Amino acid sequence: MIKAITRHPGGYQLRVQLADIDPAIWRLFTVPAGITLGDLHKILQLVMGWEDSHLHQFRDRKQCYGIPDEDDDFDTNLLDEESITIDEFFTKRGSKLIYEYDFGDGWEHLIVCQKILAETPAVAVVDGARACPPEDCGGVGGYYDLLEVLADSKHERYAELKEWLGVEYDPEHFDAAEINKVFEPREKRK
Repeated sequence: MIKAITRHPGGYQLRVQLADIDPAIWRLFTVPAGITLGDLHKILQLVMGWEDSHLHQFRDRKQCYGIPDEDDDFDTNLLDEESITIDEFFTKRGSKLIYEYDFGDGWEHLIVCQKILAETPAVAVVDGARACPPEDCGGVGGYYDLLEVLADSKHERYAELKEWLGVEYDPEHFDAAEINKVFEPREKRK
């Protein structure tokens, strides 16, 4: 459950964009102030269309934040994402934070604060463009390869990749209303 801490009134309008993809895949969305980076991770998974099946972390210029692994001797500098709120990062318009998802595929997202809101908003997607790449497609290079194959039904790998996808994938598809349904209270979803 994602909940705002009441001592943090207001919120933010944030823009997240996948790095190194052209045309851009991005979302503009609102979040309440006071949520943790862990909450922001859950929100990013939903607004982007990821399946939350891989590791992630946040980065600023000084530090990395994520889910520390007590058994991993290499993550000594990783701070717990549940111990810090987004208010520490989005102090002014233009403030930035990096979100990395799926270290194998290497999806890097740039999050930029577009507005600081006086009123506490609901979590909602305001605008955006294009569908998120499919999970495990091989990062930016694999994504471009996938698009090339899907654009040519005579390509030798077309049938293989269509079967691997398992669903119709339209890279141009974006529907804010569809995404926002997951943020509606359960009573409204019926």
